[in-house]
Amino acid sequence: MLKSEAKEIARNILQDSIAQAGYKLYEGEDYEDYSKDEKDLIDQYLKREGSRACKTIKREFYTM
Repeated sequence: MLKSEAKEIARNILQDSIAQAGYKLYEGEDYEDYSKDEKDLIDQYLKREGSRACKTIKREFYTM
């Protein structure tokens, strides 16, 4: 495998993980103690930080 191929795969994995973060917030057991309003606020920051992270790895930000 070439370094460029490995880098591309790593970027794809990171992009997918970022996209799944919002889903985990609303559906994951680890976040049951947060109210809907708190989750909405956290989601707002997830989107902002996710967008910034995706720009760093030269990918489009999307959510699931």
